[in-house]
Amino acid sequence: MPRILRWFTRRDDVIKVRVPPAAINLLRDALDDLRARLLSGGDGLDRLFPAAYTHHPGLDAEYQRYMREELVASRMHALDAVAQSLDSRTITVAEAEGWLQAINAARVSIGTLLGVDHDGWTPEDLLPLEDDDPRYKLLILAEFLGTLLHDLLDVLMPDGLRYPSKKALRAAGIDADLLLDLEDDDPE
Repeated sequence: MPRILRWFTRRDDVIKVRVPPAAINLLRDALDDLRARLLSGGDGLDRLFPAAYTHHPGLDAEYQRYMREELVASRMHALDAVAQSLDSRTITVAEAEGWLQAINAARVSIGTLLGVDHDGWTPEDLLPLEDDDPRYKLLILAEFLGTLLHDLLDVLMPDGLRYPSKKALRAAGIDADLLLDLEDDDPE
């Protein structure tokens, strides 16, 4: 899929970060917000720590009691690693994997705050949504984080990301013609 702007480029095991400073600050704020919510047990963390035993609440409570601290520590470690390399113009593949974990955690957490609770959720599920609604800024932030995540995954994958064909999309019940980014010469 051709893109006008590439946030990341890769040569061997070095990834060049081309994210503008203002966008880096936006990312930093999102990760700092996630850090604060992780430390306080704040809202939007449910999908980051899903139930391990969905049909056995007692077992799940026991699991959460024993594992929650370790899971939070793992998330915090990823956030710390990203914070150390956030202002770098190049990162290693290993650092990029930490970025993936941290960016995705922030995106998923924001999605939880927005009420994303099922596959196929779309921004239209928030309608009517006005510009002054606090969820509007969260939606824009989630889109930004999704773009960063997509571009970083694209440079980390050996052959880049692969996109489904229009035929596969139609088989999944998705109107492929509404997706503007698919190329017209896509094989059926």
